[in-house]
Amino acid sequence: MVKTQRLADGTRTVSYNGSRFVNLSVAGVPIGDDVDEDTEINLPGVGSVIFFETNTSISADQIRGQVIMIHVELDFATAGLPAGTEIRIAFARTQVETP
Repeated sequence: MVKTQRLADGTRTVSYNGSRFVNLSVAGVPIGDDVDEDTEINLPGVGSVIFFETNTSISADQIRGQVIMIHVELDFATAGLPAGTEIRIAFARTQVETP
């Protein structure tokens, strides 16, 4: 979940509260529920996976927030997918235009 807002006093915020995992594990290794933003794990022979990937942009006229909960990047061809393939699971983006 991602939330952007511009408050009456002009404050601009982006929040990722509510984005979480439950009983996350990778290759049988428990990671847990409390995953830090942009946690990257190498997957030997496959590539890498980034958990809870966030991207925030705040400027004078725009507020943006984006979260990808699971982002797999393949360095090697696997499961019929070519090297360079990116898989994004649970993607959300929000944007507010501000005067």
